[in-house]
Formats: sequence, structure tokens, C-alpha cells
Amino acid sequence: MEIIDYARLSQEVFDEINLARHVPNSFISSLISKYEFFNDAIYTPPGDFPIETYEGEKALNEAVDFLKSQEPLPVVVSHPGLQRVALEYAEDLVESGDFSTPHIDTQDTTPVQRISRVMRWAKMAGECIEVGSKTATDIVLSLIIDDGNEERSNRKVLFDKEARLGGVVCIPHSVFGVITVVDIVGGEYENPSTMQQFCKISNRLTHFKSYPPFSPCTFITPTAVSYTHLRAHETGRNLVCRLLLEKKKKKKK
Repeated sequence: MEIIDYARLSQEVFDEINLARHVPNSFISSLISKYEFFNDAIYTPPGDFPIETYEGEKALNEAVDFLKSQEPLPVVVSHPGLQRVALEYAEDLVESGDFSTPHIDTQDTTPVQRISRVMRWAKMAGECIEVGSKTATDIVLSLIIDDGNEERSNRKVLFDKEARLGGVVCIPHSVFGVITVVDIVGGEYENPSTMQQFCKISNRLTHFKSYPPFSPCTFITPTAVSYTHLRAHETGRNLVCRLLLEKKKKKKK
């Protein structure tokens, strides 16, 4: 049985996101290497089950073209509040098992509402979900390809030029193996009273050895910001669907 260090995986995904932002073309060779595992819309990764994709090589081709033309962007800085937001939503997904309304938790809150509990932001706030991939590179490649998502909203979040702070959490799932949630914001300034509340309770999660540790809380001095261009990347369908053909066959029997 494969053992995954989820704390390490979470940090690796965060690092890979920054690498993709700062050196976009560094992922092109990894994307190209996937072509040999496609048969029409069926993708069969080495040593794993076949996966029925929505778009097949079309989405892969588009991702390669995107990275070739993408300009380098500033890296994002890890933030404990956003880690907490990502963790709570990931746990909500695991506990509810409901993927029918991506980004809407069991309390009917959206990513923007959850992020707003820990900070105010002026330019962008976005959330990505990835299900099933087990390595940092595969997780980030999956978000970049964004198969089946016409708006490519996962990719837009990762490569938003305004993005400055982020939080990534990978936790186990009994069916899919791994669930990854990424929350990113830009044009931010924190509400100190709110952040102090989160600092007091963030340590309750440290006893989960498989979860990422939370770094000490830091505060950004509030400055005047304009909400004129307030926007958020949210989508109703951004899960990278990973339908195992083996399961489909069993249902037919």
C-alpha cells in the first residue's frame, strides 16, 4: 500500500505552482510526455487505471500552447489563513462526499465568503480543486490542463497576474486517494482581529500528522484599497473528472 506524506505533498504542490508561475515553459516537457498515454479520449497513466477524459489531446494541446506564450509571473507567498480555508473545505468534501456543487460547502458558503473570513482583498480571489492525482507535478499539470472546464478557470487562478498569497492542502480520500484544494488571493490586506482568532485555533489541526503544519501568523498593515475592480474566479464545474473505466464496467454487469 502506497504511503503518502500529505504535509510534504501540500508543500510540493505549492512549490510547483510557483515554479509554473515563474518559469511556465518548465512544464512543457512534462505535458508532452503525456501524449503517448492517450488513446483518443482515454488516458492511461503508467501503473494506474484508464481515465476517460472529456477532451482528450485537445486540452493537452491547448495547455502546451498556453505555457509557450505565458509570461513569467511573481511567486505567491504561503499564508496560514488561506491554508486553513483550504483545509476546512477539503475536510468538508471528504466528510460530505458531495461533489455535485464544486466550491459550495455544506454550509452553502462560496470560496469568496470563506476567504473573506480571514482577509479583505481587492483584486482577485480564487479556488482550485483537484481530485485523484498523487504527485505534486501531476496535480499542477491537471490544473493547468483543466480538462472539461471550458473556462479553464483553474488555470486562470494559478496564472492570475494579481495573485500574491496562497494556501494549499492535500488530504486523503477513501475513493479518490487524494483531494487537493488551492486558495489564492491578490490585492490583500488582513483584518487583524479576524486573523488573531484564526491564530488561536489553527494549532488544533497540528495533531493530524498527515496534514501540513501551519506557519506562525503574520500581519500585513492595512492600507487603502479600491474595490472598483473586485472580481473572483469561481466556477460551477472545475473538477477534473477522473472516471475509472473499471468502475463503469462493474456497473454494467
